[in-house]
Amino acid sequence: MSELMVEKYHNCSGEMSELMIKEFQNCIGEISELMVEECQNCSGEMSELMVKECQNCNEEMSELM
Repeated sequence: MSELMVEKYHNCSGEMSELMIKEFQNCIGEISELMVEECQNCSGEMSELMVKECQNCNEEMSELM
């Protein structure tokens, strides 16, 4: 996942696809249904923590690759 994809989460882009949600869910592992729904619904309640966790996982994945 790229910086752009993280930005899309952060900015609640309407372009966010099912694939992105699945990647986010797989990345976090413990993300709850509610959190996925909030992200999907572009809720203003989406926390910095969610974005940071996704970003941290991205960085770890980049190192592995």
